[in-house]
Amino acid sequence: MRTGYRLALGVVGITVVAAIVLLVVEAVGANRNAHAYGEVPMPGRESVNLPAGEVIIFYGERIDAVEHSALSVPANLRLTVRTTNGQQLLGSSPYGFDQFRDGDYVRRSIAKLRVPESGAYEAVSSTHLPAAAAPVISFGRTGTRNFGYVLFVLAGGLLLASILGLGTALRRRITASP
Repeated sequence: MRTGYRLALGVVGITVVAAIVLLVVEAVGANRNAHAYGEVPMPGRESVNLPAGEVIIFYGERIDAVEHSALSVPANLRLTVRTTNGQQLLGSSPYGFDQFRDGDYVRRSIAKLRVPESGAYEAVSSTHLPAAAAPVISFGRTGTRNFGYVLFVLAGGLLLASILGLGTALRRRITASP
């Protein structure tokens, strides 16, 4: 077997192994963190440290009250987020997914908030929910997984292997013809 073909097969092997490793790392890697940037008891006021960009807002209650039932978000839920200068952040959009268990809480995402710049913000919730078990509003991120780069590694490695294989075949054909 010619050296070019061996190189092509080696590149294919390394590419497949690298893609499998990246796939496993992405699959078991970090996922959502519903309280990564802070939490506000209801009713209550807290300082939260938000990054620039989109932040997911979650509603949660202690498990003992809703462990086996659906967590319903109160219709009268109120939340105000202000900068340290008192400017109110606007622009949350509805964002809902299934509930999930997070430590002692059951949570559900309720909105996305666009944060213009990272820093300290004051979050205030005036909603009083007497029937809820320790309700909180938290600020976090989702754990969306991105497998696109795994496909990129596979495509790049296979492209390199085909270039090596075709180059070897063409060179062999050129040197074999009189």
